[in-house]
Amino acid sequence: MKKLWLLLITLALFMLVFTLSNKIDFYQNDDWVYYEMVSRFMKGDFTLHPYTGPTFYTQGLIAAGFARIFSLEKLPILTLLFSVANFYLLSAFILYRMKKQFSTSVLVGLIYFFNPLNMYLTFGFMTEVYFMFFFLLSLWCILLFDETKNYKYLALMALVVFAGLNVRQVSLFIPLGLGLFYSYKQNWKPAAVSLITFGALYFYYEKIFPLTPRIIEVPLQWKNLLDKDYVAAVFIGTFIVLTAFLLPVFLSSVNIKEILSKKKHVLLFLALAVGLYFLMISNFNPHEVSWGEFPYFENTFERTGFYPRGISGTKYYFKGNYDLYRYWDLVSKILFPIFVSYVIVFKRKAINLYLVLAVVYTGMLIATKAFYDRYLHILIPTILLFLLKDYFQESKYSKVILSGFVLFLMFFSYQLSNDFVLVNKYVWNRSEEISKTEGIEEKYIKGTNAWKLNYRNVPRDYLYNFSYDSQKVNEEYACCDTLIEEKTINFPGSIFVDPKIYLYRLGEY
Repeated sequence: MKKLWLLLITLALFMLVFTLSNKIDFYQNDDWVYYEMVSRFMKGDFTLHPYTGPTFYTQGLIAAGFARIFSLEKLPILTLLFSVANFYLLSAFILYRMKKQFSTSVLVGLIYFFNPLNMYLTFGFMTEVYFMFFFLLSLWCILLFDETKNYKYLALMALVVFAGLNVRQVSLFIPLGLGLFYSYKQNWKPAAVSLITFGALYFYYEKIFPLTPRIIEVPLQWKNLLDKDYVAAVFIGTFIVLTAFLLPVFLSSVNIKEILSKKKHVLLFLALAVGLYFLMISNFNPHEVSWGEFPYFENTFERTGFYPRGISGTKYYFKGNYDLYRYWDLVSKILFPIFVSYVIVFKRKAINLYLVLAVVYTGMLIATKAFYDRYLHILIPTILLFLLKDYFQESKYSKVILSGFVLFLMFFSYQLSNDFVLVNKYVWNRSEEISKTEGIEEKYIKGTNAWKLNYRNVPRDYLYNFSYDSQKVNEEYACCDTLIEEKTINFPGSIFVDPKIYLYRLGEY
């Protein structure tokens, strides 16, 4: 019966998001290059685009088969299918492998699904959602091996990791982290199998896989590991953001009754928590990586919404923007050292498989040439499982705060998702219309970032520009350009303030 209910909830999620996903007829972020490669694959050309950074083949082949039936334009629906499948895999893992209650499993799965990073990545054809599918499958294989000691599951894990490696090269962290964990547990045979798997897959990636110029140009920057300020910024910023995204799970992982029952340890716990807080604050300089304000890391989820820098100008804000981020950030900064202090003083044994995987993956993030917030996506279920395995306390209290946080994330993601899709749909469709009606090449229109990458204009001699800036706030538009159109982005229940986009004809035309 639980399986049926979980399937029905998964189907309901698909139907809930389907209408918005079905509106997507534009490229966003880097997915323009993935669409182009799928189109090539459908014609029998399996070369990777020189610009692509991810390995992509598994995703591309699946998408090519899907597109033959439903067309390239429907690839966002394929992404949605994988996204709800990830919800199912994670919730079922928590339910059946971690033996948590059905309500807890579903609520935690919904916290993952409606997380801003996951919601953004669900809209379009980016690689992260597809890689997540293979990551979660690999965790299933690992747990089945631990339960049965049957090495066929480690072999299956290697195949799943290989499939994931042909989506994103970070798949290598799975067998490496697993090998290190088994070594820590002194379980030498599976440790050797895991590390040999890592070595074989690394050899395949370095010596056999057709590396693109983009991949070659952006190798891992191991020198970053020696830059203590950069390491501190990435590590501290990552866990502040993850604490914010998983707030009720962290709250339910600190057992207040246990703390109060051991009075001899309370002062040590409080002193350590305060000390860690000030140590964290004094060593955290987010400017080392990106922005100085929560949510700190650039690219997809920022203070004004999803991918706001994809269009010129300063994006409009939503009501309560400042207070929301101020208190969300503050609570997370306080809660994280409290949790760490609780583990050190009252639990002592903090290491499990998921923590090792998280640390190995974070180390790889530190070594990347460019750090983007969407790279944190894989850490969300990893830290969730770390907390659920050894710390999370199921109770009426936990279910209440989980439910409340899910409702908040649903509302928050509804706002940001609708705004993002409608903005990008308008700019993309209007750009196509201008190109046809005015008889000009697409490259002369400064639309979204994906539009500019798809229709490159090296001299940057644009004739039209879309911007969040009005002529009142941007003197250049006021003095030199002609306002053609003012578009208001409306949807039911919108909390955005003066949500307008302006279309300008630039200079003399």
